[in-house]
Amino acid sequence: MSGIDEVTAHAVGTGNQIELYRADDGSVQLEVSVSGDTVWLTQAQMAELFGRSVAAVSRHISNALNEGEIDGQSNLQKVQIASSDRPITLYDLDVIISVGYRVKSQQGVQFRRWATKVLRRYLTQGYAVSEQRLEQLGRVVRVLAQTDNALAEGIAGVVQSYLPGLTVLRDFDAHTLNPKPEAKPVWELTLDAARSVVARLRETYPADSLLGVERGHDLERIIASIYQGFDGQDAYPTVEEKAAHLLYFMVKDHPFCDGNKRAGAALFAAFLHANARSFDAGCEPHVTNNNLAAVTLLIAASRPEEKDLMIDLVMRLMRTEESYG
Repeated sequence: MSGIDEVTAHAVGTGNQIELYRADDGSVQLEVSVSGDTVWLTQAQMAELFGRSVAAVSRHISNALNEGEIDGQSNLQKVQIASSDRPITLYDLDVIISVGYRVKSQQGVQFRRWATKVLRRYLTQGYAVSEQRLEQLGRVVRVLAQTDNALAEGIAGVVQSYLPGLTVLRDFDAHTLNPKPEAKPVWELTLDAARSVVARLRETYPADSLLGVERGHDLERIIASIYQGFDGQDAYPTVEEKAAHLLYFMVKDHPFCDGNKRAGAALFAAFLHANARSFDAGCEPHVTNNNLAAVTLLIAASRPEEKDLMIDLVMRLMRTEESYG
């Protein structure tokens, strides 16, 4: 059974939809399984998409798993096909994008844009089903906002800022930031600059002896990750994307023995402050301490498969109404 036939059989067996991907130059055509919130390909399909061998794709996936870039439980699934004695493995969009970066294939960019459009269409089609849940969420937010608890107020502010975007399906895009705003960084975070921010944080908490003590080269790796790219294209080209991923990676990857949430929030704030000149007048992000604390704790409590939601929450938090025009 070919890779395409395997994915088609999986979609039929699970009720998933099949979408046809065709490269702009017609060189690649794939039947892609869509689950509503992500797309799935086999290793054979990724090999065809990127013009690499299955062995090369498998090696890149193994490296991404070993380095913790992707999660083996949430980013892949094994599916038993009735006509086969062995299960096949399907990989989601995060894995596909990771392999695309590693093989430096322009097809990865094209496929990502196509998948984003498909998923956005599925989201739009499913909006009517979720409308009642959104209304309930809005009521919960209003209740939280009435409490005296600072953290509850912060969570309410975060979700309240995100809710209008869900309601009108404005700028929802798991991998592409809405072009308004699109601030290009004017300042680059270096390892020395990050260590300087953390050093000032340690002065605030002198009793926490493990705060900011680095674990291996994780901090250096995180900083490098927000500046990664290939074929001359930046993976996270805007200030908002870099800042959101910086906060997420700092909280989830634990580069320090202690104080990762505090350090992540401090670096996030420092990064935005240093890049304030990137924004047009009146469009600078305004993130309150309560909101930053709340979204940092939400990231810490989130599951790996909720990464895109957390990134979108942080970017939403950075956007003012003036930013939309």
